[in-house]
Amino acid sequence: IIALERGVKYYQAMGEYGKAGDALAGVARFTKVPTYVSNSLVDAARLYLQAGQEDKAAELYAQVPGYGYGWASGIAAHDQARSLILLGNHKRAREILNRPGTGRGSEQVRVGLLALKGLSFYMTGELENAKVYSEQALAQYHGIAEPLPGEGLEGQVVTAEETLKWVEKWQKEPLNCEPRELTFTHPLT
Repeated sequence: IIALERGVKYYQAMGEYGKAGDALAGVARFTKVPTYVSNSLVDAARLYLQAGQEDKAAELYAQVPGYGYGWASGIAAHDQARSLILLGNHKRAREILNRPGTGRGSEQVRVGLLALKGLSFYMTGELENAKVYSEQALAQYHGIAEPLPGEGLEGQVVTAEETLKWVEKWQKEPLNCEPRELTFTHPLT
């Protein structure tokens, strides 16, 4: 495993993200530890995305839930949905975000899935749904006895809170005009 990880880092440093993804995608040949394999598949999928190999990334993301590790399955769903949202495909993204998550860590990653779903609804102007899912994300986070530190949950909470702020702003003032600032141009020289 150590040699494999060194090879992956080498390929990454060389900008060979597809080769790094190939190396990491084969991790199941060396270990059967479900958490390690599923995390590695997500990382390999991300490398394929960097290499512009979306089909290979999608194949790996689809394999992740089979290992039963809720955290990695949720991260895979989040990655896929986020990419779809950036492409404007909110319907497909929401289908992915609606998949029930199970396994260790699924209650934690659910915070991010709900926050992203709320943001998606905000982006399409569906403010009530945006509010509902953002509030659910915050409730989910506050219901976790020991949130995982350093895994990005705090950023997901911020996404939900910011979405709620924008929803409130747009519900109060659907049209907001701010005067342009007029400043002096540079003096003639």
